[in-house]
Amino acid sequence: MNWISNLSEPTLLAPYYAGSHTSNLIKRLENGHKGTKLTKEEIATVSLWLDLSVPFIGDYREANNWSQEEEEYYKYYEDKAEQARLENEENIRLYIESLLNK
Repeated sequence: MNWISNLSEPTLLAPYYAGSHTSNLIKRLENGHKGTKLTKEEIATVSLWLDLSVPFIGDYREANNWSQEEEEYYKYYEDKAEQARLENEENIRLYIESLLNK
């Protein structure tokens, strides 16, 4: 099976392949879409946002409209992931300690 992983070689894309250069949003903003008037600086800011692939929100909770049940479901898995991270951190610490004590 072929699969993309963090060890896969990235595919090179040609300059201006994607991003603000090809974005209909930028073209519409430049043309004053539905009366919207942005300054060149504001359009440059939106372009940069697109080119850097900045997400709309900072984390999964920021712009949600969850029920209490959905919130608890997410919290359960968030806590589980944090516990795994802490365990991994401790295992790495113990491993390094074992190497230093050889």
